[in-house]
Amino acid sequence: MATKKATKEVDVNELLNSVATSKVKSESKSKIPSLSVAPSVKTLVSKKIELINKIDALKAEDEIVSNDIISAVTPDYEKICATGYISSVKVPSNDGYMITVTNKHQYSAITPTEEGNIKNIVGDENYDHWFIKKNEIKVKENANLDELIKLVGVEKFKEMFTVTQNIVPTTSFTEEKYRRLTSEKRVVLNNTVRQYKPTIRTK
Repeated sequence: MATKKATKEVDVNELLNSVATSKVKSESKSKIPSLSVAPSVKTLVSKKIELINKIDALKAEDEIVSNDIISAVTPDYEKICATGYISSVKVPSNDGYMITVTNKHQYSAITPTEEGNIKNIVGDENYDHWFIKKNEIKVKENANLDELIKLVGVEKFKEMFTVTQNIVPTTSFTEEKYRRLTSEKRVVLNNTVRQYKPTIRTK
């Protein structure tokens, strides 16, 4: 009587790690033709370039002012969050107007290689509560969909899929970090877990 061959249990995390890849920006250059246009059109183009330069200068100035405001209000914001999380604060101007500074639950991408570094700062227990591993799985362009439907086993998975992995902070991390972590630990953690810069609006 033939004996059934034992099926090896698959470690899903190990499998995903084995096919994980990083996104690489394409450096291909497009060739755009140049037009011969009338002097009146060239004048309009010159005006457009002048406007763009002025807008760029204003944007640069706005960026500097915004950064200065954020730096000034961040200590008070963190003190408030140490007693209970809020995402926004209002800041008055000299003439009685208000702006709203908002911190969003959004962070720059964190690669899986940073897992150990983050755990060293926040501790294993907090890590499991504050961070998750996000897997983005895409079917390769040359994959046969009929084969995909019949997909069985580890080798076929590796052959037909690519996986992009990132560590993603949970909302609990955003809401609890000011109460549960010292300012020193938050400073060190900011080198790896970079929250998006707060937004400023006038309404």
